[in-house]
Parts: sequence; structure tokens; C-alpha cells
Amino acid sequence: MNNDGTMDVVLTDLQGRLNCLMNDGTGRMSKRSCGDTFAFGIELGDIDGDGHLDVVYGAHEYEGSPTGVALNDGTGIFRKSWTLPSINGWGTVPEVAVWDLNEDGKLDIVLSRAGVLYAGTAIEVLENLGEGRFRSQFFPLVEPPAGYDATAEANEWNNFVHSIRFSDVDLDGHTDILLIANGRGPHAAEIHGSILRNSGNMTFEHVRNRTAGNPVKVIEESRFLDDPKLILSRLEPAQGAPTVTSASRAFQSAIKGLEVPDSDMASYVDIPDPIQLPESGAAIVGVKDFQMSQGRGSFGLLISWGGELLPIEVCVESYLANKFTAYRVRFSESGFGGVSAFNEVGTHSCMGQPGYAGDWELAPEGERMGIRALLRDISTHGKSIIVGLPELSDQEKIGVISDIY
Repeated sequence: MNNDGTMDVVLTDLQGRLNCLMNDGTGRMSKRSCGDTFAFGIELGDIDGDGHLDVVYGAHEYEGSPTGVALNDGTGIFRKSWTLPSINGWGTVPEVAVWDLNEDGKLDIVLSRAGVLYAGTAIEVLENLGEGRFRSQFFPLVEPPAGYDATAEANEWNNFVHSIRFSDVDLDGHTDILLIANGRGPHAAEIHGSILRNSGNMTFEHVRNRTAGNPVKVIEESRFLDDPKLILSRLEPAQGAPTVTSASRAFQSAIKGLEVPDSDMASYVDIPDPIQLPESGAAIVGVKDFQMSQGRGSFGLLISWGGELLPIEVCVESYLANKFTAYRVRFSESGFGGVSAFNEVGTHSCMGQPGYAGDWELAPEGERMGIRALLRDISTHGKSIIVGLPELSDQEKIGVISDIY
């Protein structure tokens, strides 16, 4: 990133910043903030032709985060940006890619676009004309019916393109655009394994998989699945009592002096060997109301943490399109331990209900309280937690974890 001949790393923190891991030449990396840009998807490429790698980025344009190019000043700092034009109704940009599609020496940009809550799938191709100018071609691939109002990201019209690859798949001398999406759902065949076939001179045609002109072979995911019984054995959770960590100390300090309502122990199924959560130091000692279907649902956990016994509610949403499962914890009303002081820590939604947060959505004070560590534990070890619940038979556990990522 700074032209010193060593490979560096650029990350988005999903909170409005770019972080760079700078290589000192021996493989030792030092972290520094290198730009103020909110992004979901990022890609590196010398877009302005000055010899320095720039960052192409995309996010939620609906929420005021534009899609654009952060320009490298030559030292690995991105102070200036070009904003790319938005497309009405298609303001979700989860993936970006760059390639010189017309071999004119300038990198062009390809964007994966979707509608609100990922309803609908489209691709935008931006021809780089130089000096910050781009010519847009827009390809809506799957469109929900007029008036369709998605209530969650896990909707039937969510087949967004999560990976974009480039190859001359039809061997005509022009680089085609290969689209990789969720291979499930009623509209998957329109997208997954399809191509935008390049006929030259930046002329593209969408060709579905398994149709004439598209030689790409899609291998079924089932070919790569493990024996479910082996999965259960690999996902056995760590067991033990709560431990003292920096997060547990922070939480103990935050909850000191607050009124913690008594927990209704009788409503929880006891977990004889508590499930240990390593980063937060918490232990799960009980479970109730486990309801999961097709990768979505909720359940209550009783946790021992920071010297307190706290009831929490976990909401799960599996986003098949990008092979990601979101674990969120409730903070509103009687949510997190029944302590009203924590209500404002989580203000996002889950399955259409407000007052939740995942570790990536938590308000800044949640970090200081140690709560982010607990949410990270639940996200990181979500499958293991499910495997460790005594409420479920092995067959039920296999069914649940087969629907989530």
C-alpha cells in the first residue's frame, strides 16, 4: 500500500473506518487507521492510474453510505474519494470487484447490487473512462414484484451475488464476468453460476447456468458436506465454570450498583455441565423456549457472568445468500438480564423486532462494559452452543445446524 515492496492488508471495520496492517518486511504487521470510509465490500486496484493501489468500496447507500473509490496518496492513506453514482431502488452494495474488461489499460468496476433487505439481485458494470469518470451499465437479474415489501434479509428474493470472478469462460478472447450467489431458493438458478458474457467493446449479455453459451459447471454443495455425526463431535462445546477475563471484570464493574431482577430458574432447563464462553468468561447454565426453523428462530439462555445470574434472549437469522448466520441478543424492555440500564446498548432489529444487537452492531458503550466480548462468543460459538443444549436430541441438533452457517 505504501510502495515499499511488501504486501500489506486493508480491512473495513464496518463502523466507518479502514484499517491497514502494514508489513515491516519481515511479516510483522502494525495496525493503523488509514481512512474514514464505511464499507461492507472492498477491493484493491489502481483506479486512477497513478501507480498506487486504491480501495473500491460498497455498503448501504440507503443509510447514507455512498459507493466509491478511496484514493491512495502513495503512503497508504486514503484521504480523498470519488463517489460513484447510485441507482434508485438498488442501494445495497455487498460486493465489489475490478478488472480491465476492455483492455484499455484502465481498471473497470463491477458492483453487486440488491434492494432493501437484499430483495432483488442486480449487477452494475462501470467502465473506467479516466479522471474519475465512469460509464454505467445496469443489469437487473431478479426483481421482486411491484409493491413487495421485505420484512427481513432472509426473504425469498434474496439471492445477491456474494462473489464476482473474471475469466474468458467461452474462449472468445474477451473476459467474462462469473457470478457466484446462494445456490438455494426459488430464484437461485437465475443467478448462481451465471455469467455476463463479454462480446467485446464492453457489451455484455446475461447467460444463465446450464444454458447455451455458458460452459460453467456448478458442483452441488452436498458433494462437500461432512457426515452430520462427525459435525456434532467437532462442535462439542467447552465446559466449565465461569472464568475471570478482562471482559468479565468490565461487566462486573458496569453492573455494580444496578438492580438485577431475580431469574425464574424453574423456567429453564438446567445444563449440568455449563457451556464455557472463553473471551467473555461467561458460562451458560440454562436454556428455555428453543425455537428454530429454516435457519431462523430464538431461545433463552441463563448465563453466569461477572458474579451475576442473567437471563438473555438470543435471536438467530441465517442469511443463506452470503453463507452467514447472525446471532443477536435482545436489549430492549426486559431483555439483557432484565436490567433497563442496558436498553440503549442494542438498537437494531432481528426478525422484524427492535431492540437487538450483534457484536458488530453494538453501541460503543457495550465495548466498555465487556458486552461485546459476550456477543462475540455467542456468534463465534453459536453452533457449539446449540450442540451443547440438553433440550435437543442429536437428530434435532443435526437438523438445526444444517440450516445455519
